[in-house]
Amino acid sequence: MKHAAELRLGLAADLYYAALGREAPNYLDILYQWFGELLIAEEPSDGEDRRDARYIDLEYRIHAVRVHERLYIGQDKRVTQIAGRLIGTAKGNREKERKAAELIQKHVAGLLVNNPENVLYLQENARKQLDLLSEDSLQEFYEQLGEYTEDLVQQRAAMSREEAEGEPFPMDDEVFDQVLYNAAYQLNLTSCEGLVNAWLWLLCGSLLRNECGRVTRVLDSSWINVYREPSEDGTLQDRLNYLTHPEEYIYTYSGDDLEKRFPGIEWYCDACRAHLNDQPGFDDHLSVWKCTACGHENRIDITEIYDSRQDYEHERPSDPAKIEEALQRRKNDEK
Repeated sequence: MKHAAELRLGLAADLYYAALGREAPNYLDILYQWFGELLIAEEPSDGEDRRDARYIDLEYRIHAVRVHERLYIGQDKRVTQIAGRLIGTAKGNREKERKAAELIQKHVAGLLVNNPENVLYLQENARKQLDLLSEDSLQEFYEQLGEYTEDLVQQRAAMSREEAEGEPFPMDDEVFDQVLYNAAYQLNLTSCEGLVNAWLWLLCGSLLRNECGRVTRVLDSSWINVYREPSEDGTLQDRLNYLTHPEEYIYTYSGDDLEKRFPGIEWYCDACRAHLNDQPGFDDHLSVWKCTACGHENRIDITEIYDSRQDYEHERPSDPAKIEEALQRRKNDEK
């Protein structure tokens, strides 16, 4: 399946429906299928009641009835425009509808930030939807997500700043990189949980756009910031290359403080995540350091070094031999 390289909810959702072997439903059904009551309030209906869908401003939700198993949009052009902008397909300059969609994005981001139960709901719902795929279709979906993610990174790198800022809902480079890196990281875990989380990163990134930055800063589990990403030039493409082909990279140290046991390594408390390097008296030559913030005893050992917070969460430590080699190379450079 050929897909467009744009981070839009409608395009991302197309990957799922293609794997399922069905045509994509209407805008409201797509929004409801993946975000449920956070976006759409389904009103009671006898299945034949064709009331137009309507958007309620102070509630930041669209209300609709279901007719013949599909949510009914009706003739309300405002709802069509708002839903179309959230999906990422609406055209034109209807500023009032663009603003309404922007307020919905802020509202949904707030619901995720302030109530982790909503994140659990999204994860469980996504898991149920993916369970509908056959084993072969699930593998196809997994491969398509990987290609889509790679295409998004390349397309973004090729865009001019004017093009990026000309989107109906522009997305900061930092937020885009965070969303795509975490999606790729989860896919690289090659697990069912990783697939669910990668899919949610793409869905939430495409729906919430810059508002997703709020979400990444406060939620845990797969929704976490990377503390340290090894790469040569710091670009997203390079970070993804390192993620998928770490054997092609070597560890390097920067800085001149070679009196340290592990120069260039930042240490964090396993219990409270306090930055240990800043604590008075901290010395990485010690085998154990008691955190002055919470009292937890942390091992200071080469086997406790991770390339990122995600690697720490998934118990994927760095290669001690590579770290030793990098340290020795750095010392030789100073001679």
